[in-house]
Amino acid sequence: MGKKVWFGLVGLFLASLFVVSMYGCAALQQALSRLDPGLLTSTQEVTTISGSVSYSGGTAEINLAAVLVSGEIKSITSSNVQVYVGKSGTATSEWTGVDITIPTGVDKPLDIAFILDNTGSMGGAITGSKNSIVAFANSLEAGGVDAKFGLVTFGDSALHPTPLGFITAEGFTDAYSMARPIMGLGTAASLESILSTEVVADGGGDGPENPLDAIMYAYNNFSWRSGAQKVFIVITDINAHQSVEADTSSDNKCTTTATNTVTALAGRAVIYSVSPDYTSSQWPYADVRRLADGLGEGRVTAETNTGGKWIEFSGSGFNLNSLGISTVLTSSTLLRFSYTFSAGTWYIHVLIDTNGDGTMDADAVFTLTVAAGSGFTTNAPPQKPVSASGSRKPYVAPPNN
Repeated sequence: MGKKVWFGLVGLFLASLFVVSMYGCAALQQALSRLDPGLLTSTQEVTTISGSVSYSGGTAEINLAAVLVSGEIKSITSSNVQVYVGKSGTATSEWTGVDITIPTGVDKPLDIAFILDNTGSMGGAITGSKNSIVAFANSLEAGGVDAKFGLVTFGDSALHPTPLGFITAEGFTDAYSMARPIMGLGTAASLESILSTEVVADGGGDGPENPLDAIMYAYNNFSWRSGAQKVFIVITDINAHQSVEADTSSDNKCTTTATNTVTALAGRAVIYSVSPDYTSSQWPYADVRRLADGLGEGRVTAETNTGGKWIEFSGSGFNLNSLGISTVLTSSTLLRFSYTFSAGTWYIHVLIDTNGDGTMDADAVFTLTVAAGSGFTTNAPPQKPVSASGSRKPYVAPPNN
């Protein structure tokens, strides 16, 4: 009898160990699944993620721009997105997962900069372009969207606002009858006022123009709001100058390239392009479409881009409201999670499964720099560089902007 009791107790003990072991393995497996899997390779990644980060009182929010795959908006839910947090400069298994929520009915601010070609060749389209911009901005405000609007007009010059007459620093005349104006972020009414009173189609030299420096001017000088999406809408009827040796035009005053512009903005801002449909290479000039979706010039595979949308420029007019840009702009997603960030630089890795097959195929790393005390600054990194072999190079954090 005693032996039976003893064996029974031993059996119960072993069974308990088995149950604990099973649950322990499950817990261990769950813990392991919460560790960062690392950066995606170029062959895994199908689209660009862009957004901005804000942090206050133990709560972080990532305002993600709409995720586009082949021009289609992908739905983001808690089941197809993962977020990891770490301190090192490269996403590794040391970064840990956080639980996110996706709140609805909250403001997701948009800061939108219009980059408008107002050279002489735009003469037949400038009125329609201005009217379309005004109608678009008014419709967003009327719809209750928390949006601010800015403007940079451009020709060939790299100086903004572009002065009237001969530009000593560049050695040529860009604007003939009126300086090319700019407007920092403000209301739709302010935007309408400057467009109606100060923007005419005038000047310019050769065919290509210089939207790249106009974009970078706005990016580096506008007072972008913390936590707001940075959005650029470029409107032009021609290709773009670049700072390359092969672009030998005396009117080429560009100080950057399309590749450098994408590198600077991808992950931090989204560019939407209204530009011509080029079906062959424009080298040494740049097809402005490439900045948005990486296509154009007969490309079948997209080059690195900012994740925006392209629509074809029409000299007879176009309606930004009817072309789907407003739907894309307002289809952002807010990811929220609780975390206590100590002072220093932190990295937030976002991965998304865009096609629902259970495999993450888009990712981005955002930086959050927390100052000692209550202050903080945020920024998102440029697109992670790809080596010649197609594998990702170690992520190096950019300077704060």
